Amino acid sequence: MQYVSFGPHLVQAAAVVGGVSAVAVTAAYPSFATRDLAGAVKVVTRVLLVAATICILDVTLRGTTSMSGSLNLVPGAGVAASFDTSSADAARNGIENLVGNVVLFVPFGFLAVLALRKSVPVVTALAAALSVMVEATQLLLGDRWADIDDVLLNCTGAFLGAVVASRLVAAVAARRRRYVRARS
Repeated sequence: MQYVSFGPHLVQAAAVVGGVSAVAVTAAYPSFATRDLAGAVKVVTRVLLVAATICILDVTLRGTTSMSGSLNLVPGAGVAASFDTSSADAARNGIENLVGNVVLFVPFGFLAVLALRKSVPVVTALAAALSVMVEATQLLLGDRWADIDDVLLNCTGAFLGAVVASRLVAAVAARRRRYVRARS
């Protein structure tokens, strides 16, 4: 089993994030100018969510991983197979695939909570739909691995990002309530 190396894509994605962040802040300038912080956050996070989704599609749909595709619908089988090797390179690829599939969707989950104001379960379901779409497309391309483990790992990443964002939103709301009470 071969996997896409996420390393070069992550470096490229980091460079793109800087440019996209500048675009997002520019798009939110009218909100910043009127001191509408909530509006600015909404615009910035929506632009970044679109960019994160495009990065996911770019990383997962570009290139090939094998001469012929494969389908795995047995949860855990793909992960187990990636570590069932005596080669250090294959083991590194297995770890990179495992961690990469989780990390790839963390920004999606985080930004979806902030941009769409949806709950953790809804955001996780959106991530599942996106991941299933990616895996189905990979299967249709014929030269990629479509793996249920990728969907589960992607959902884990989105879930983690959504939980962090939800906690952040709750902390900001609690601080705002304390501030309002203190000023009253």
